[in-house]
Amino acid sequence: MLISSAGYNAWRDTKKPTTILSDLCQTSKMSLPVYTENFHSVKVADQHFTCDPACIEFVTTTKTSTLMLHRKVHHESPEEYIQQNTALGALHAWGRKINQVI
Repeated sequence: MLISSAGYNAWRDTKKPTTILSDLCQTSKMSLPVYTENFHSVKVADQHFTCDPACIEFVTTTKTSTLMLHRKVHHESPEEYIQQNTALGALHAWGRKINQVI
C-alpha cells in the first residue's frame, strides 16, 4: 500500500508512519527502527521489513517534472516518500512478525 499525499487514499493521521513506528517500538520497549541507507528496508526487533516495490518503482520511473511537482507541493523528498512507505509496510506487518517474537 502506497501513501498518497492527496486524493481518497491520502494519509490523514496527524503522525507520519515513521513516527508511529518509533512510538510503537518505544511503547513495546524495543529498540528504535533502523533504516538502511536508501530507506528500502527497516529493521525492528531482529525483523526486517521492506518497502513496497511499487513505491520504489514510482519514485524511480516517474517523470522528473511530475515528481518535482509532487515534492514541491507536499514538501517531501523521494527518500522521505520511500522511508514513509517502508515504515507503513512495517506497521502493516507488525502483527504477523513482531507479535510472534514477543
